[in-house]
Amino acid sequence: MAKQEKRLFIRDDGTILIKGVRLAYEHVFAPWRKTDKEKLKFSGRFLMGNDDFKEEIVQLREHVKKLQKDHFKGIIKPADLFFRDGDQAGKEEFEDHWYIAASENEDRPPAVLKPNKQECKKSDDLIYSGAVVNVIIRPWAQDNSHGKKLNANLLLVQHKAHGDKFGGGPSEVDTDGLDDQEFDGVGGDDDLD
Repeated sequence: MAKQEKRLFIRDDGTILIKGVRLAYEHVFAPWRKTDKEKLKFSGRFLMGNDDFKEEIVQLREHVKKLQKDHFKGIIKPADLFFRDGDQAGKEEFEDHWYIAASENEDRPPAVLKPNKQECKKSDDLIYSGAVVNVIIRPWAQDNSHGKKLNANLLLVQHKAHGDKFGGGPSEVDTDGLDDQEFDGVGGDDDLD
């Protein structure tokens, strides 16, 4: 039996790389906001299936607990965390998943890359809601008049494979170029496909 590729990397610099997650609510090419009172932000939701990501979900939940204890000396409400149980989200596509909610201010767009690490544009049709991607986030603690939260900055999104588009027609699953030998990282990062 082949050993499964490592998909979760919690790094010393505080960033987290997760490989092969499904992107939902894609806003990585242009910032957006729900209401006029909110700031424009780049954002996405990154889905990890309960069955496919069992080990990674356990590891990430433990890491999030540690971050809460480090920053808040205790546990805060699940709705105030960047890593959440999709069964509590009330969205059909999130059922049987955990998901990461990550965003970035409009003046700091995330890197959006093709598998070959070249810049990806929206017109390339590689990064969309439903695509399988690698993502790098940076958790950070908020403790101010808006409350105590554990948020995540969205640093990088990289196309890994095509998937069925949310809210649109199906795409072909593209397994070309998924050989780990082709990907040797971004900026000297050997973990990224």
